[in-house]
Amino acid sequence: MYFTDPGLACRLLGIQTKEQLFLSPMRGGLFEGFIISELIKNRLNRGETPEIWFWRDNAGMEIDCLLMEGSQLLALEIKSGKTFNDEMLDGLKEWQKIDTGTVKETFTGGETSNRILVYAGSTKTVNRGIKLMPWKEVVSL
Repeated sequence: MYFTDPGLACRLLGIQTKEQLFLSPMRGGLFEGFIISELIKNRLNRGETPEIWFWRDNAGMEIDCLLMEGSQLLALEIKSGKTFNDEMLDGLKEWQKIDTGTVKETFTGGETSNRILVYAGSTKTVNRGIKLMPWKEVVSL
């Protein structure tokens, strides 16, 4: 469940300062909710239906956000860390292993999906075939 108003969520959690937010164990979930709400708002403002899903298998592997962009499926992992590390890519690397024709046909009619790490850092690059995207650029999706 995501709050579409991260300020309200912080208030309900008793988080009143930036410092409290950075130290909160809820920081990651709040950041995910913020990014997903921005994706939803961006699509609604363009007059589009926000086709956004969360995915988890029975072994606990998950993708934070599956997002339709035209006829392509984007798989997004959302991390609140400002410094990139390889562990941030684990979910997307696992997704690549299972992103077979069945998954693609279900969501995209067979198109190849893109894998994107949205994080709190500022560097935009590609690492092992996965796009690293600063959170400020999420409106470009």
